[in-house]
Amino acid sequence: MAPALLEVDGLTKRFGGFTALNGVSLDVTPGERFGLIGPNGSGKTTLINCVSGARRPGARGDRRPGAAGPRAVTPPMAPALLEVDGLTKRFGGFTALNGVSLDVTPGERFGLIGPNGSGKTTLINCVSGALPADGGRIRFEGHDITAVPAHRRTRLGIVRSFQIPKPFTSMTVAQNLAIPLEYAAGARSDGADVAAEAMEILRTIGLESKAHTRPAGLTQIEMRKLELARAMAAKPKLLISDEAMAGLSSAEIDDILAILFRLNERGITIIMIEHIMRAVMRFSERIVVLDAGERIAEGTPDAIVRNPVVEKAYLGE
Repeated sequence: MAPALLEVDGLTKRFGGFTALNGVSLDVTPGERFGLIGPNGSGKTTLINCVSGARRPGARGDRRPGAAGPRAVTPPMAPALLEVDGLTKRFGGFTALNGVSLDVTPGERFGLIGPNGSGKTTLINCVSGALPADGGRIRFEGHDITAVPAHRRTRLGIVRSFQIPKPFTSMTVAQNLAIPLEYAAGARSDGADVAAEAMEILRTIGLESKAHTRPAGLTQIEMRKLELARAMAAKPKLLISDEAMAGLSSAEIDDILAILFRLNERGITIIMIEHIMRAVMRFSERIVVLDAGERIAEGTPDAIVRNPVVEKAYLGE
């Protein structure tokens, strides 16, 4: 029998205290058509990220390309794209965030949930630079950005969409994209034609036919798509989607989810803040839960829905 093309032997991967892969073993033979399935949060994407080198396995993990050869050297673990360490934010005597810490890895689909008033919006306002933090540190791509102003964070690649779209009403849809393409993404632009880039983004989002329409002529879901398109025009490395699906129908939610999945497949890391549990559970690989300004839980969607602490936060005793 020919040696396996790929052998995975006891692969383990942890995110903090959460174990995403626990001693997984498999092998793939040369020329094989091999399927990998499992429910959301089962670890499929984490496994292929470890196999491809996008993430480093834990101490027990091992990958061997070709059994006849020596064991491959595990590549160095890439630093977290975003690190939030002990973040605190106060409004007078009220503490909105109390020492919150989390990290988001490159390419991850990350969910941030919690009851109303839990601190989600305050956290992303601090991450994006809209609000200054009163304590703690924020690092992006290994660099401390705690004191960096919002416009410079956008140029670094941190971009957010807003729950209530506020486009330039006197401009067409395509012209609305030209502003972030010209100014927000200008420092990272490769000199491509702005109009052509705007049309490419609209094709991706599904608004190409509305390119020369003003925002007043858009439906609710088209306005949400325009908000995502404007965020995309800033060429994000990290996209923070703030309740992009609020008030939409079930079919419209699926439409927005499909767009976010496509953007993530292109390499964009996405943080989803959402109250629609069906959407955030389907989309996220890992979820952090906030309550009263503190982090109370972290895990896969399946683990979060079974967590009694999360249930108590939403439903009470």
